[in-house]
Amino acid sequence: MEKCYVAQKALCVDANGRVLLLRLVENGRWDAPGGRLEEGEEPIRALAREVREETGMTFQLAEARPFFVDRWETGGSDPQPIIGVYYRISVDQPVVELSFEHNAYQWVDLRTEADLSPFGLVGRALEAYREHYKIHPFLRRTVRQGYGLVQLYTGDGKGKTTAALGEAFRAVGAGKRVGIVFFDKGGEHYSERRLLDQLSPEAVTYVATGRDRINAETGAFDLTVTQEDGREAQRGLEVARTMCTDASFDVVVLDEINTAAALGMLREEDVLHLIRSKNDRIELILTGRRAPSSFVETADLVTDVGMRRHYFYDGVLAREGLDY
Repeated sequence: MEKCYVAQKALCVDANGRVLLLRLVENGRWDAPGGRLEEGEEPIRALAREVREETGMTFQLAEARPFFVDRWETGGSDPQPIIGVYYRISVDQPVVELSFEHNAYQWVDLRTEADLSPFGLVGRALEAYREHYKIHPFLRRTVRQGYGLVQLYTGDGKGKTTAALGEAFRAVGAGKRVGIVFFDKGGEHYSERRLLDQLSPEAVTYVATGRDRINAETGAFDLTVTQEDGREAQRGLEVARTMCTDASFDVVVLDEINTAAALGMLREEDVLHLIRSKNDRIELILTGRRAPSSFVETADLVTDVGMRRHYFYDGVLAREGLDY
C-alpha cells in the first residue's frame, strides 16, 4: 500500500473576494497557506494552526468549507505523495504576518486573472475554486457608453426575472421603450403582466410564449419538455428577432431564454446569432438558470443569483404578488 501524507490547505478569501497566496522561500513558487497534519491532530485544527503560523490570521472553524482534493509529490530523490484538501475560509484581517517559510504574498482576484497557469500547482486549486463558486473572469472589452450592452442574469436563486423587470420599469420611467418576450411562461397567473397591461404599448410591448405548466385541477407543475415547448420557444425567438432589430426599442428583455436554450427548446447558436445581430443601440437582457457558457462570454454584465436558502424547500407554496 502506498504511504502518503495529508495536507490541509486554505484559500483565504477577503471581503473583496480576493484569495491570498504566499511565495515559498525554498523554491519561489506560489502556494496557499497550510501544511501536513501532525500525529493525532484533527484536520480542521491543523488547518487553523497552519494558517495562524504562516499568516497570523485566525478564522471561525465552523465556517471552513472543503471544496477540492488534489494530489502531488514532494521533491528530492525519494518523492512522497501528498493528498491536499483545500478549504475556503473568510478572513477580515488586512495585515499578513509571514513566517520564515515565505518571503512575499499577494491577493489574487479570480475575476480579473483569466490565466492561472503562472501560479503552478496552486493554480489547479484556484481553478477548482472558481468553478465551484461559479466565478467568471472578466473579459477585457472595448469600452462603450450608453445603451447597447448585453446583461445576463442566471443562477439557482430567486430574483432573476424580478431584476430584469426592475430594469424594464426603470427604463420606462426614463422615457425609454421596452420590449419583453417571456419564454416558457404561458398562462394567465403572472401578476406583473397586469401592471404591464396598464402601460401604453408605446412604453412596453410584451409577448408571452409557452404552455401553462400549472395543472388547473391539481396545481402540480409539469416539468416535461415537449414538441409544443419547442414550437412555442421558436415563436418567442421570432418575436425577439423582430424586437432586437427594431430601432424604436431601447431595451429588450428575453425572460427565461437561458433556460429555454439549456433545455434544448432553442438552439444555442440561434440565440447567439440574435445577440450578435441585434441593433447596436438596444440594451438586451437575458434571464434564466443554466445560462450556456457562450452566453456568459458574450454578455457585458453577468449576475449569478445564488441560493443560500429558499422557503420553497420548507414547503411554502408560491405566493401571488411575490412569486408570480
